Amino acid sequence: MGAVGRDPRKREIRVPRKWAEMLNFCKQFINTGSTKMKKMFSNYPDVISINELTTMLNISKNTAYSLLQSGAIKSIKVGKQYRIPKQFIIEYLKCN
Repeated sequence: MGAVGRDPRKREIRVPRKWAEMLNFCKQFINTGSTKMKKMFSNYPDVISINELTTMLNISKNTAYSLLQSGAIKSIKVGKQYRIPKQFIIEYLKCN
């Protein structure tokens, strides 16, 4: 039996520490304006691969795949490969 007074349908969602740090870092850029964010990513092509995504956000490949598969970052799948327009990453950072 479950704990008394606890709804078994509600689960606590835990955000990994790395994601929380990344979100705080990105919020600093958002508060100063999106032009700074566009300048920050100007060295990257308009459509990036998973490897470039990991470099841009300083995250692991597993985290990148989790963000893409959950739909948190919109992407386009070409065959077995993900292609991510840079604009979708900027939108993700603005929303979070």
